Amino acid sequence: MLGRLNAAWRVARCGLAPARPSSLVFINTMKCNARCKMCLQWREVRGPDSQGRTELTLEQIDRFTRSMGRLFMVQLSGGEPFLRPDMGETMLLIGRNCAPLLFTVPTNGSHPDRILSAVRAFCAAYPKTMLRLNLSVDAPAETHDAIRGIDGLYEKCRETITRLKEIQTRAPGLTVNICAVLSHYNRAGIRPGIKRILDELCPDHLTLMLARGDTPEAIALEVPIEEYEAAVADLRAHLEARSKEKHPLRNLGRVLEKEISRVVAESAKQQRQVIPCVGGSKHIYVDDQGRILPCEVLVSILRDHPSNELDSAVMADLSDFDYSVPAALDSMHARRVAQFIRDGKCHCTSECLAAPSILLNPRLYPRLALTAFRQAVSDLVVSRRRPPAP
Repeated sequence: MLGRLNAAWRVARCGLAPARPSSLVFINTMKCNARCKMCLQWREVRGPDSQGRTELTLEQIDRFTRSMGRLFMVQLSGGEPFLRPDMGETMLLIGRNCAPLLFTVPTNGSHPDRILSAVRAFCAAYPKTMLRLNLSVDAPAETHDAIRGIDGLYEKCRETITRLKEIQTRAPGLTVNICAVLSHYNRAGIRPGIKRILDELCPDHLTLMLARGDTPEAIALEVPIEEYEAAVADLRAHLEARSKEKHPLRNLGRVLEKEISRVVAESAKQQRQVIPCVGGSKHIYVDDQGRILPCEVLVSILRDHPSNELDSAVMADLSDFDYSVPAALDSMHARRVAQFIRDGKCHCTSECLAAPSILLNPRLYPRLALTAFRQAVSDLVVSRRRPPAP
């Protein structure tokens, strides 16, 4: 309980702090063995922007992460991050330099041995860090393999999850989750598909994201927002029925997920920012080449909708600032990009941005707390009405 209260206090402190990054997404490689039909980074992975990319070295990663100091949340992503041979070392380096409260690593699950080795070493070195492995699974079996372009990938994910669960018995900070992307390719069977994934793979949690950004085929994004809302509600009911968590702060997590899905849906409906976005200020994205961006989607937004006020989404190149993130963010262009976002001149449906924009916005804390309290009261009423088990 004290640990959870300490975590809540650290989140609040980051939200109340001046506009310095507390949230980082770092892309360690754009190499990927999958060919996902709804990939928003396909240009960098296999398209025209994939040629001649020079990845940051481990020494350069060390320098830029040290310049950031302690962070609330870090996501180490790709491409497929475990294709990089020094992935385990990179995880340990971030743990040492940034001491994140929440460390998220998405993966397609295709290399269980590499994943297990890196996770085992990290959990031994940083047992108090909340390490969240997010395996990408969009549908059961053959449908998932077809969407991701790798035969047998669903079974590889099953193996990876099973083996991670064995580590979890000795690593209480580790959670093994699934992240499903709702797109045109799985929308027809998403609701029964989610239940089957939960039954067969038994993750700790499942998150449903909406396909977004610049995809290889525009049809990937053709999902009515009402279908997304219905699938999220269905998922929430399944998770509630399976949940064994009873701690007092559990409702805050449930409320946060509801708020994220609400923000995504309303942004899609209203075509505007419905809450202030922290991209470029309290949240940054560093790509494999060392370029700082506010997020993963502004590049495609400006490509599709050019702006007279902003000619590039790239805030700065770390190599021009001796790999110092504070110095890079103090540059004139970086400030212009951050101001463009603060002025609400872009919008998106990215859950990766909605989460820090909610958690790092103190103005939303009273609303979250009140909703969590109401949920707790509702749970209490329901539990008292429920007949005792025979």
